[in-house]
Amino acid sequence: MSLADNLRRIQDRIEAARTRAGRDEDVTVLAVGKGRNPAALRQALEAGLVHVGENRVQEAAGKWPDLAAEFARVGATRHMIGHLQRNKVGAALELFEVVQSVDSLRLGRKISELSHAAGRRFPVLAQVNGGREAAKHGFDPQEVDAAVAELGELPGLEIAGLMVVAPLEAPEPVLRAIFAHARASFERIGVHAAGGSAAGGNPRHLSMGMSGDYEIAVEEGSTMVRIGTALFAGP
Repeated sequence: MSLADNLRRIQDRIEAARTRAGRDEDVTVLAVGKGRNPAALRQALEAGLVHVGENRVQEAAGKWPDLAAEFARVGATRHMIGHLQRNKVGAALELFEVVQSVDSLRLGRKISELSHAAGRRFPVLAQVNGGREAAKHGFDPQEVDAAVAELGELPGLEIAGLMVVAPLEAPEPVLRAIFAHARASFERIGVHAAGGSAAGGNPRHLSMGMSGDYEIAVEEGSTMVRIGTALFAGP
């Protein structure tokens, strides 16, 4: 089955989830390129996707030059979605248009410092560690509102929303609770996709849901799902 077939299946399931939840907002599919070669990403772009993400600066730097013409042709937006070390921020700001994985105030301040010095206003999302897992990065769900408020005061940043990281093997009720809590935070800080504002930006993305749980995430309010396996490998 082709990537285009996989994408149609994903889009159909997203539409069904939106219908079940009574939602009108669009949901964006972001193609996760981790471990995929340029040819695979080229297929995703040819299928109509314009948002692509990588987990590592080094991997993006190694394969994105081969895709420069395709990125320009479709007007692609490139997202950093993995843990970003502070010493890689400079490279990340050259490679990506959005950093979704701002998982600490220290990282936010570093991005602010370099972006402001370059006269830029760089879009970022605050990463939420939905399951409070010790092995994962991100703000505690109870602390994200305050963290976003502080990030919003930093020069050179545009607060573009929240990225939620959930446990991979969590049962559905746990996932729903995590996603619903994140949606409530999204609304409380004035970043609901249908409108609103927050200090330091025009937030619009609630990035939550991956290949194994994106339908639940959409039902609970996600505006962007990050899909790798279901897109490139199929069901």
